[in-house]
Amino acid sequence: MKVYLPQGDHVFSRQFMDDKFANDFTQKDAYDRKKNKYIDSITFVGPYKSNIVPPSRKKILICDPKAGAAA
Repeated sequence: MKVYLPQGDHVFSRQFMDDKFANDFTQKDAYDRKKNKYIDSITFVGPYKSNIVPPSRKKILICDPKAGAAA
């Protein structure tokens, strides 16, 4: 699944919704791969190059390098 997020901090959580199968498991059994399925990890990849120039860049780069010697 791909999720595109805006710049900044984010909080993530994961769970199986309404997982009644594991209600009576002990803590040890809940994380036993032979008895239950559970989310072991989440992988985040990025950031990817954006096609959008952030407004902050316009404040830093005040001269277009393509302008030649004037820049």
